[in-house]
Amino acid sequence: QKAEEKAELAVNDLFNNVEIDLSGFYKGKPSYGISSILPLSDQKNRNSFLQAHISTRADIEMFNLGYVQRHALYDNKLLVGYNFFYDLDLENSHERWGIGTDLLTSLGDIHLNYYDAITNFKVVNGSREYALDGYDIQIAFPLPYLPKSKFYAETFTWNGINSSRDLAGETYSIKNEFPYGITLEFGKTSYDQLSRDQEFVMLNI
Repeated sequence: QKAEEKAELAVNDLFNNVEIDLSGFYKGKPSYGISSILPLSDQKNRNSFLQAHISTRADIEMFNLGYVQRHALYDNKLLVGYNFFYDLDLENSHERWGIGTDLLTSLGDIHLNYYDAITNFKVVNGSREYALDGYDIQIAFPLPYLPKSKFYAETFTWNGINSSRDLAGETYSIKNEFPYGITLEFGKTSYDQLSRDQEFVMLNI
């Protein structure tokens, strides 16, 4: 009976913590994502949870599973944490793992992630397709007079393969929170080696 109760609570938590995001890229195909959080422990000033995410972008379906732990310090004025995660390309079976850390305050947030490819290459449509190593760094600041809005700036680098150049770039966006758990984010991604930028709009529910 206790096992059944715990299983029922876990399923309820899984479906009560669902987030759906829809996005459209400039001259690109729309994308979607569904994620859910499963709490594992909730102690004083510390909690941990699993996060699962499935998404599609440019006809590529991805599955992500992560373990996250967060610590609240200085009367909840500072939130620090770390995470481990696993990525899987559902169509071509590319695999990658990663590790990250977060620092969240009322003055701004900092996120750092490192990615390491597990698979080497897969033959897709007669060509070799590689999973890449890389990293990204993101900072976020609340906007003056707009407490429910944040400005995000991110830099990222994917390591080149077989003497090819690294794929690096930056993303800038503004995310706005609305009632009923709705957020709207719009921004632009620029690649150092490409002349065309990617503009995007993302709706989260």
